[in-house]
Amino acid sequence: MVPDSVADPVGYYRSNVTKSLEFVDHLLRNGCTRMIFSSSASIYRTGTDFTVDKQSPIDPQRAGCELLSFSGVRWG
Repeated sequence: MVPDSVADPVGYYRSNVTKSLEFVDHLLRNGCTRMIFSSSASIYRTGTDFTVDKQSPIDPQRAGCELLSFSGVRWG
């Protein structure tokens, strides 16, 4: 079985971006101006076949970048 992100990367990206923007729009319409974002899979180092699971080693560079990029973000 091939993951959706591999079988249709553009569709997968488009779906994630669209749903994220719809979610942020909903938050703003309801007065929310702060959000905590967490994406655990993105901190893992991918294998040679690009698979990731909970036994994958954590890539410290990605984990640190993700933490910095989303800390203190405000909109609205």
